[in-house]
Amino acid sequence: MSALAACGGSTSPSDDPAPGASLARDDGAPFQTDSLAYTLRPGTVGYEGEVALTFTNRSASTAYIVNCNGLTGVTFEKLVGGRWETVWGPAIPDCLSPAIVVPPGGTWRTRVHVFSAFPGSNVEPKFRTPEIAGVYRTVWHYVLRSFQPRLPFGEPFPLEARVSNRFTLAVQPR
Repeated sequence: MSALAACGGSTSPSDDPAPGASLARDDGAPFQTDSLAYTLRPGTVGYEGEVALTFTNRSASTAYIVNCNGLTGVTFEKLVGGRWETVWGPAIPDCLSPAIVVPPGGTWRTRVHVFSAFPGSNVEPKFRTPEIAGVYRTVWHYVLRSFQPRLPFGEPFPLEARVSNRFTLAVQPR
């Protein structure tokens, strides 16, 4: 697994920075990346990297995070023309492990292994954007106020409680 190169935004898409501009950290986002900039490195069949995140439960409710052996339903959204577009999600096995429990005021740390097959290959997952480089945020789909081990799993937190700060993603040439 290759580490992403990292450096030190706002989750509002209206704050679309100029290309190459550095981002200011949005400390209000409940999911915080360990850096504000990452570079995916080329591997054998695709680009790879890793993003470390910390979730702080700022609500008065316990947070339950649905997972499969620690892997969670996360997607990366890219800021395109002032709008967030879902462009990547990891491959996750189809299983259900006990929920990750984060009490009010508690934190949970995780790492997302980012892999994207090279364009034109028949390998998945891939970024669904013609240009990977840009401004991103993560969105967690199953951060819930309650949990039961069957569908529906529980009541989700609002979107603003399930997103990360903005960060940039670049790709090292092959």
